[in-house]
Amino acid sequence: MVTLQAAVMRAFKCAVLLGLSGFLPVSHAGPGEELARSDFNWGAEDWELFGPGKLKVYERGGMLYGSDNGRTVWYFSAPEKFLGERAFAHNGKLSFRLGHSEYMSNGKDMIKDWDVILESKEWRLRIGIKNLIPPWVGATNNDLDLNEKSWTVMKGQGHGHAPTTISMIRILSSLSAIYIRGGYYDGHEETWLDSVLMTEGNHQQDAMLRKINKHHHEPLKQKKQAEETKRKAEEREMLAGAGQLEGAEAALNRNEAADEAARPPSRSDAQQQQKLLEEARIAAQQHEAAMVETAAKMAAETAAVEAAAVGVAAAEQETMQVAGGESAGDVLLD
Repeated sequence: MVTLQAAVMRAFKCAVLLGLSGFLPVSHAGPGEELARSDFNWGAEDWELFGPGKLKVYERGGMLYGSDNGRTVWYFSAPEKFLGERAFAHNGKLSFRLGHSEYMSNGKDMIKDWDVILESKEWRLRIGIKNLIPPWVGATNNDLDLNEKSWTVMKGQGHGHAPTTISMIRILSSLSAIYIRGGYYDGHEETWLDSVLMTEGNHQQDAMLRKINKHHHEPLKQKKQAEETKRKAEEREMLAGAGQLEGAEAALNRNEAADEAARPPSRSDAQQQQKLLEEARIAAQQHEAAMVETAAKMAAETAAVEAAAVGVAAAEQETMQVAGGESAGDVLLD
């Protein structure tokens, strides 16, 4: 018989495990295994519509529906469970069923545009597939290979070409959006989506992890820092070559000084300024006293020199008078 204490401890352990499960790494099952799925048996499963105009999304009979009332290209937008870290989907599949319960072409051909789009905002990359859905067909089963051979770069490095393996891994490693087109015709249409499935690719786990660690988020930050350092070095080299480096650095220092001067003083700055002013005042007083003392010494020294000069002049005058008297006497004697 299970005691109350044992039941409480079991419930506590379950709660701890559930709480920690959100922080545990997502494991992969193996090639062909399910990574994410939407069957719409219990509602829209957080799928949305993306595009211009008035769009409606709803679930009916285990399928997701969207509709429009004019010439509008719009998309079914995948929820979070298909997005984020999906690097193990590389070389896997994205499959879905798509069809129209009704549509009006108004005598015009099907609108040509991208049918499926994958996007990574972090890497500023967007890839897509065209000509996937044939015109005038009620329903199609679609299996898309999640590798670099099947897609075209819509935005980012390599625009207009197939993505590189690195670019494909980057997109899947930080997948921010999956768009599946629903708007194809000129007039009103009602499009349904069903059985969306993402499966893992056939790859070696260790090799894949090495690629992920090498080409994931941190290298992007390092790349930006390296580009900024290179740009600054090139600017310095250009200015130095033109003989303007010192002038540019002086202007930069002046701007920094002006910014510092324009910054409103804080309380600590005001206290520091008051302290500096007080120190300057004391220094000025000390300098003034030193100047007065020096002037007094110089005046005393000047007076002593002048007195000595007067004494010397008097002595010389007396000597000259004695010498003059003796000469006259000599003349009289002669």
